Amino acid sequence: MARKTRHSSAPLAPLAPQSPPNNAIPAGEHSSQSNLNSVFKFRLYLANNTVNSLQALANLSALCAQHLPNRHEIEVVDVFRHPDRAKADGVRMTPTLLKIDPAPEQRIIGTLSDTPQVLRVLGLAVGAA
Repeated sequence: MARKTRHSSAPLAPLAPQSPPNNAIPAGEHSSQSNLNSVFKFRLYLANNTVNSLQALANLSALCAQHLPNRHEIEVVDVFRHPDRAKADGVRMTPTLLKIDPAPEQRIIGTLSDTPQVLRVLGLAVGAA
């Protein structure tokens, strides 16, 4: 996925040193700390009712119920019914999970059965960076 960057022709002025605000998150704790109260938005691309697709949906639902109760939204997209959406998001395999919010966007391909690894990628594991 292409990243948009802004370019300016104005020269950059040096910044004065600033002390971090009282609510600053220490380095290395950004993902897990900033995600504590965030609503997670997921888009799960599936292929009809295949075994792997159904397993991915069940695993994501269970993970959200346990780790993100009342703080998640799951959009399910069937690639056979909406191939244009899959193409727009660069999905080439199913099941594919996109974490849309909070930033940064993440992508996981597979059944999501390795819960500790999924939690790490989503920034929900203890000590996640």
